[in-house]
Amino acid sequence: MKAPIVVCYDVYDDVRRARLREALSGIADRFQQSGWLVPSHPPGPGLGAEQLATLLSGPLHPIDRLRLYAPCPACRQRARTLPTTSREILLPRAAWIAH
Repeated sequence: MKAPIVVCYDVYDDVRRARLREALSGIADRFQQSGWLVPSHPPGPGLGAEQLATLLSGPLHPIDRLRLYAPCPACRQRARTLPTTSREILLPRAAWIAH
């Protein structure tokens, strides 16, 4: 993967949601109940946004929602991690904040 990707979902079935969480747990950092950050260089083979969407959408139904956001290079440069001076660690990697 050449750039980080933010994954957000709204999955109505517990079993499908668990499968999606399992698929993401090895390649992404969870930053919210249904929000994940796939870093630029996850372990294993690199995935592009289209391949990642195909991988994640397999167990989903049409009623479920899955969104992938890949920030453009300019947005990646402006993104900041918060809190910058706090001792609290939110994620093992930097998080993206949309503004």
